[in-house]
Amino acid sequence: CFFFFLMIRRPPRSTHCISSAASDVYKRQLFDNSVKRLIRTALEGINTTVFAYGQTTSGKTFTIRGNEGSPGVTPLVLQMLFTEMLERKFSMQVSFLELYNESINDLLDSSNQNLDLKEDIQGIYIKNLTVRPISTIEDAIQCLHEGDKNKKIGETLLNAQSSRSHTVFRIRIAIESDTEASKIAQLNIVDLAGSEGLSKTKAEGIRRREGANINKSLLALSNVIYQLSKMPKKFINYRDSKLTRILQPALGGNSNTLIICTVSQARENYQETLNTLLFGVKAKKVKNIVKVNKEVLNCSAKLAVALKEIEHLKQELKSSMQASQITEDLEVIKELKAELVEKQEQIENLQELIDTNTQMNTGPALPHDEEVQKDELKELIETKERLYIELAQLQQRNSMDNEFMENWAMENGKVKELEALIHSQGIHLEDLTNELLNLGNAKPEKGPVYSSVNCTTKTKENIELTSDIPVSYTHLRAHETRHDLVCRLLLEKKKKKKK
Repeated sequence: CFFFFLMIRRPPRSTHCISSAASDVYKRQLFDNSVKRLIRTALEGINTTVFAYGQTTSGKTFTIRGNEGSPGVTPLVLQMLFTEMLERKFSMQVSFLELYNESINDLLDSSNQNLDLKEDIQGIYIKNLTVRPISTIEDAIQCLHEGDKNKKIGETLLNAQSSRSHTVFRIRIAIESDTEASKIAQLNIVDLAGSEGLSKTKAEGIRRREGANINKSLLALSNVIYQLSKMPKKFINYRDSKLTRILQPALGGNSNTLIICTVSQARENYQETLNTLLFGVKAKKVKNIVKVNKEVLNCSAKLAVALKEIEHLKQELKSSMQASQITEDLEVIKELKAELVEKQEQIENLQELIDTNTQMNTGPALPHDEEVQKDELKELIETKERLYIELAQLQQRNSMDNEFMENWAMENGKVKELEALIHSQGIHLEDLTNELLNLGNAKPEKGPVYSSVNCTTKTKENIELTSDIPVSYTHLRAHETRHDLVCRLLLEKKKKKKK
């Protein structure tokens, strides 16, 4: 989801010097109407990004950072985070970096310069970037002040304290839980350097190089936003600048993103204002798909999650085994019975061979033949004993399978008995209905068939009436049973008697 907020600054009274002060009313309105919603989603485990975009001297840094008398978005966000998490178990880490002339520098460690931008299965990260754990809002504000001291700031013709680099203040929030996975969110607050024209700044040397790199990275950002706003989406080139690579998860990934566009109404800034507004229009068309980030941090939560998963797998296994158990058992029983029959046939054949050899031993025989026959007889007897052992094992397994079949048949028989009982009750009910209709067995000589029915019903005054009245099947109305017909005729007869 992309949110868009426009902050319009009044034109300055002087011709060339533009003040960087933004109205406190606008900042409070911005925070209450837009930023608060994103912070609440961050506390639910959804990544969030807030960044300011606009030309130089339009008030981006003052809107994001503020000062001691008028706090900006970043201090207000930190204050809200610690207020909302007073009654929660949480951990928080912060990092602060700048992108200066396409080089990534660590603002929390001035000696840590020109860092590498890496990517792994978890996403994009800055190698060796300083990450500090914080537990109070004072620790977070101290990190902000330390980063501001190391940030690159220079003087130009348009601004005495112009930001010469893009900065990213990153907060990692973990809402911990002992019974389930913890919710993890990453909150990025980005202060982009403003675009500037060389014809207005009259920059030379290092300031000219800084302005060229700033404009190059902002152009790459604008191109990415334009490609994301087109449908259908094609290949998005995030590698044109390190700025778009750092902001890739926020621009087209898993993040809620708020873009604050700051513009000036001065006539000489007409073209820059128009470009900023066109950027905001394109950004409003971009849609991200966000999800809640969960991660198991402590042992008790890991154990609880694992137990839930094991219980779920047990239920799935039980349901699948119950569906296939009967079929598998029947197939095993069939195979065992076939094997049992085969073993019995082998035993019978061996018994015949033993009997034949025994009869042959009664007659005269040569010494050598006698020894051979004795060995064959001994081998046959051993084979017979082995087959008897296998037969006993098979019979034991068969008895167990028969017991299972008897239990299964018993349950199946109970079901069939219930079905037969229901069927017999239905027949009995039909017989009673026919008997009730044929009690009178009265037939006139001509006309339709009549039957005399003993009917007992209750009137509205709860008076029971019993009468034998002839019932004609031709008197039946639509959707009326024979019993309803008898009761209706009985009531009509009572009404006639009253009249």
